[in-house]
Amino acid sequence: MIQRIQTLYLTLVIVLSVTTLFFPLINMTIDITNLGQEAWFYFIYPKGKENIFSLNFILLGLQVALVLITLVTIFLYKRRILQIRLVAFASLICVFYFGYIFLFGADVAAKDIPVGLVLTGTSYGLAAYFPIAQIFLLYLAQKSIKKDEILVRSSDRLR
Repeated sequence: MIQRIQTLYLTLVIVLSVTTLFFPLINMTIDITNLGQEAWFYFIYPKGKENIFSLNFILLGLQVALVLITLVTIFLYKRRILQIRLVAFASLICVFYFGYIFLFGADVAAKDIPVGLVLTGTSYGLAAYFPIAQIFLLYLAQKSIKKDEILVRSSDRLR
């Protein structure tokens, strides 16, 4: 289990999921000139460091599900077909996570800005792009698991 390359790929997916919780996903600049300040940043974290609304709970739930599925996948090393299916499901979760951030994230966050404040800019943080790396690592893990399955089946034919 530990000596297999797919375990390394899956562990890196878990590490990226955990680090996502500590970096902002969306940075919003809000102009509050009427209050005597020029502008301030409004960060959106998946676990709701500075603000808590429904977007954060959805993103947090997707990351927790991804971590749990990936952990289960690591320890199912004897059931490779199930591993392949779980990795595919984890990839689907990453696609939903990525899509939710870029399609709905800024819009939902903009609705939570208090009345009287003006949104002047939105940018995506580094953690918003982590799902791309996770999808790639999950693809590599799935490819390695399939290679193991082919190797085991070919050795079973020789017996």
